[in-house]
Amino acid sequence: MGVISVWKVNWGSAQPSLLLSPKIALLIRIGPLGSDKPLRTTVNVLITGRVQGVWYRGWTQEEAIKRQLDGWVRNRLDGAVEAIFSGPSAQVNDMIEACRRGPPMARVDDIQVTPAEPDAVPPGQGFDTLGTN
Repeated sequence: MGVISVWKVNWGSAQPSLLLSPKIALLIRIGPLGSDKPLRTTVNVLITGRVQGVWYRGWTQEEAIKRQLDGWVRNRLDGAVEAIFSGPSAQVNDMIEACRRGPPMARVDDIQVTPAEPDAVPPGQGFDTLGTN
C-alpha cells in the first residue's frame, strides 16, 4: 500500500531533489507536499487460528509500539483477534507480516487485511489493548 512516485520532499524543503544523477531523475514521494511525514496507512486486520489464550494481544501491542504505530487490538467473541494499525506504510506492512507469525504459542491460520478509514485512529493516539467485543 506504499506509494512511490516521481518526487521527493527534502527534510525541511518542498523542492524536489535528485537521488541519483541528472540522467536518472529517480525521485521518491515520502509524504504530502510540504510535509516531512511519511504517508500514513490505516488497516483493519482479522487474525484467526489459535490466537486467544496465547498472549497474542499483549505481543501485538508490544510489536506495534516498537514500530510506533497507532491503533488497538482486541479479542473477538468468535475466537479471532482484531486489530487496527495506523502509521507509515512500511511499518504497517511490517506489522502485518509479524502478525502472520505471531507469538511463539500462537498458530495463525489466516489473516484478513482491509483498508480502514484514515481517521479511524488519530495520529499520536498510541496503541491500546481493548476488551473483548
